[in-house]
Amino acid sequence: MNGNLYLNKKYKVPTPQNEAGVVLLFGACFSDFKFSDVSMQAKYPDATAYSYVLSRKVSIELEYASLNFIKHNHDINEIDFIVCWSHDAWWIEKPVVELRSGNIYIYDGLSSIRIYDLVAGDIQEIKDFLKNMKKV
Repeated sequence: MNGNLYLNKKYKVPTPQNEAGVVLLFGACFSDFKFSDVSMQAKYPDATAYSYVLSRKVSIELEYASLNFIKHNHDINEIDFIVCWSHDAWWIEKPVVELRSGNIYIYDGLSSIRIYDLVAGDIQEIKDFLKNMKKV
C-alpha cells in the first residue's frame, strides 16, 4: 500500500513536512493503525492511547523521522511505540509505525526486522511475535 496516496485521499491531510504534520495526520488516522482513545500532551511522550496490537494503554512518541527519537535523547523505556512519517533508525527496539507506508516495523534486537502491513493486516500475527519477544 502506498500510505501517502491512501492517507491523502482518505483524510485530505497534507503530506507531513515536519513533526507537526505527523501529529496532524496521526490525529486523523490513528484508528487505521489500531489505536483508540488517543490523548495528546505537550510533554514527552507525545501521546497515550489504547493499542489493539498490545491490548492495553500505551505511550507513543511522534516524530517526523524515527532517527529524531535518538537525536532528541528520549528514553526508550518510557514509550511503547514510535509513530513517524519516515522510519530511518532500524535498530530501535520498539515497534515503529511508519505512516507513509502503513507498516509497523519491529526489530528483534539481534539482526532481523519484521514488517507488517498494520492497516490491512491481521494483528494477531503481530501480537504473537511481540509476545514471543517479551520486549514490549
